[in-house]
Amino acid sequence: MKSRFDALLTTLRVIGIGIVFVLVSSASAEVISIENPNKGFLNNDPTLTFYWQGSNSKGLIFLLPGGNGMINLSPEMTDLKFHFFQTLKKLTDKTQTSGVYDVVIMDSPYSLQVKSDGFAGPRTTKDHLIRIESVINYYRDKTKLPVILMGHSNGTISIREFLYYTKKYNKLNLVNGLILSGSRNEIEFESPINTPIIFLHNKQDGCINTAYSHAQSSYDKISKINKSRTSFITIESGSPQDNPCTSGYHMMFNAGEEVAKKLDKEL
Repeated sequence: MKSRFDALLTTLRVIGIGIVFVLVSSASAEVISIENPNKGFLNNDPTLTFYWQGSNSKGLIFLLPGGNGMINLSPEMTDLKFHFFQTLKKLTDKTQTSGVYDVVIMDSPYSLQVKSDGFAGPRTTKDHLIRIESVINYYRDKTKLPVILMGHSNGTISIREFLYYTKKYNKLNLVNGLILSGSRNEIEFESPINTPIIFLHNKQDGCINTAYSHAQSSYDKISKINKSRTSFITIESGSPQDNPCTSGYHMMFNAGEEVAKKLDKEL
């Protein structure tokens, strides 16, 4: 990452949990299955991940998707066409950004849907949090890169819960930075915090659960208790679509170039 993050993004080699195997591989992308180390809790299926590799990368961005967390990866996939994923792919491409980041997207074998009242349900479970940890451990060992954990929408709740988990079990060194994209209104962190945090939000986000004003309020609160840097990226472009919580401005539709370039500059 650039100089403002360099001091904190130190690469720590951690031994991964479980056995991994490659399902599909190409020059720039692959689907990788990571064994669930928490067998017998909720679901014994492995965790599938999609991996794009950058060029001479200096950081790895690990996305926890929003919605129900299920993107239905399968072995034959060599690309992810959804526009939000393609936006992150730009960070691995030197023709569109610096291209110095690897990107990992995590699939869930079961629904992680958050209820309308904000009840996080499956995103608070030990199984979900251990799956996140096992993916981080695997990619840190594979790439030797510092990990920037990114959550979008409901995925920011997973980040909140994972931070509680790392504090409880004294595993604070698992991640080197956080990106809260289209963050939920409920996002708050307990003091102390000493991790670089970036808020990424579309100014025209019309989802009632992810209001731009709430993101600004969360940023103000967290920046006061975070010993490291906290920053806010406002996205101005984009287009509306049918559902303000599952498409359009909230999902950065037609804002991919702005998102990728601003994020690349801020990291």
